[in-house]
Amino acid sequence: MRALFTILTILIMTPALFQLHGSPKPHDLTSDYLMRKADDPQVAWQTRVACLDSLIKTRRIDMPTLAELYFKKATLLENENRFTEALQTYRDAANAISGDMPSQYCRLLREKARMCVYTRSYIEGLECASALSLFTKPDSLEKYTFYGHMLLVDLFRSLRNTGAAVRYYKKGRDDYHRLRGLSRDTLMLNNCLAALYRNDAMLRMDTGNFEGVWDDIVKARDLATDSIGRMNAYILLTQLCSRRGEFEQAEYYYQRILSQKCSHPNMVAMATNYALMAARTKSPEEARAIFDRYRPLLNKLEGGAFHNLYYRILYYIALKEGDYKLAIDNLEKAYVINDSIHRSQHQLNTAIVADKYEYELQSNEFDASRKAGQRKTLAIIALVFVIAAIIAVAVVLARRHRKAERAKSELETEIDSINRHHSEEIKETQVSLDDRNRELATMALSMARIEESVNDIQTLALDCKVAPKDALQKIAAIIKTLRLQSNTWEIFKERFEEVNPKFFEKLYAVCPTLTNNEIRMASFMLMNLPMNTVADMTNRSVRTVGTIRYMVRRKLGITGSSETWMMKLNMADDSELVRLRAIADAAAATSDTSHKSDTSDMSSTPT
Repeated sequence: MRALFTILTILIMTPALFQLHGSPKPHDLTSDYLMRKADDPQVAWQTRVACLDSLIKTRRIDMPTLAELYFKKATLLENENRFTEALQTYRDAANAISGDMPSQYCRLLREKARMCVYTRSYIEGLECASALSLFTKPDSLEKYTFYGHMLLVDLFRSLRNTGAAVRYYKKGRDDYHRLRGLSRDTLMLNNCLAALYRNDAMLRMDTGNFEGVWDDIVKARDLATDSIGRMNAYILLTQLCSRRGEFEQAEYYYQRILSQKCSHPNMVAMATNYALMAARTKSPEEARAIFDRYRPLLNKLEGGAFHNLYYRILYYIALKEGDYKLAIDNLEKAYVINDSIHRSQHQLNTAIVADKYEYELQSNEFDASRKAGQRKTLAIIALVFVIAAIIAVAVVLARRHRKAERAKSELETEIDSINRHHSEEIKETQVSLDDRNRELATMALSMARIEESVNDIQTLALDCKVAPKDALQKIAAIIKTLRLQSNTWEIFKERFEEVNPKFFEKLYAVCPTLTNNEIRMASFMLMNLPMNTVADMTNRSVRTVGTIRYMVRRKLGITGSSETWMMKLNMADDSELVRLRAIADAAAATSDTSHKSDTSDMSSTPT
């Protein structure tokens, strides 16, 4: 019987012993208690933050769990509008999270950059967003490249650098097209597309281009699958309505956003903007009612960078209610808070310096000689460092000066070489042009000989003293010579257009009424041939050449140098041709008017 009782006792106590042996240690029980308390929304947020701090200081937690604890603490502080403390939490997390954990590292960079937007730490935010977009990551985390570019858009918009924001928006659009080929997550792709529509709308609103903005915001709202994305779209709708002066529509969207059960920092900003708009546009009773309705959210402004807006709202309400003393008090509080924000950092630095000074003063009372010796040693070391720095700077400046002198001499040598090369090219071009002009002059003389031969034929035909047989033989010889030189004008024209391409085409475009002799005279004017030379070449009198030259100048409306005008025509583009054509038309109209007036004067003269 005793043996049976002993066996039963052992069987009953064995599970209890195993359970006792496997029970968690006191440290595990404490961690579990702290974790449950930190996750309990009914507990005050200060207590939850303290629990998370205790868990973070525990050294037996693995790295992924530690990263999640940092993220929980930062999210909790962010929901309470403690943006500076949340940013410091992410900075502390950077010491524990490295690139060896790409998922947590990308998330850390994204959240840290986003918090820099709220705290206006733009330089640090740009570094985080740039690191997020440039970090080498697997295809499964490629969405963070898109997030990095969108954060850069927000940061550069805050810095009023629209050009850089547009550039990174285009990169984000390219990232989205790449994500469509890498991922089949429809919800994520829709949220990315909604972010693109939303950023495009904000960029166009910044530049004052409101065309199509409303449609883009509506598309972003419909595509967003999470409450935060839809809330951001509604925020843009309220801003657009406020800019248009549509306050009733803006109020509808304000109420639509604030009715959502969402703990996000933008909710406080929306409540503040709504109360501020109501205080400015509504009656005192309605403004007071809206302020009282959203007082829990507005109370979160206390201690933040926008706490002065709380008293500005009360200032507008008191002003409408006619309580001018209360309005002045609220306005003074707003100014004091605004001034204290700018002075807070200065006061902090002053307190640190004062504490340090007091500590040094107490230390000097105990060991004045030792401090004096240390200061003397530090002064000597500092002097040595200063002298060394001055010498180093002098050496660096001397090297830079020598380098600049060498670069200057090399540049001058290169410029001289280029000038010599250009001079040689100009000389070669001038020699080529002179050869072409001499060739053209020779061909012009050939044409003159043709015209002289034609005049000889006419003389022989009219000369009765010469025997017909001899005249015919001379005419036949002249005709044979003319046949050999019949294409001289075409060759002259071809050679002339090689030197001056499209000159005749431009001349005809400006004045289509020019005769062949006038066109030929225009080419001679471009070559700047004297009238005596032209008269010898064309076998005409100087007076005839002057008449043809005068007709060309009158038809083209030339008032200055003929050669300069022809050179302008030779180098003219389409717009210049239009201008020259207008001058020629005006000259032709003036010539026609004067001709008609002369004709009418002659007709009115009595016979």
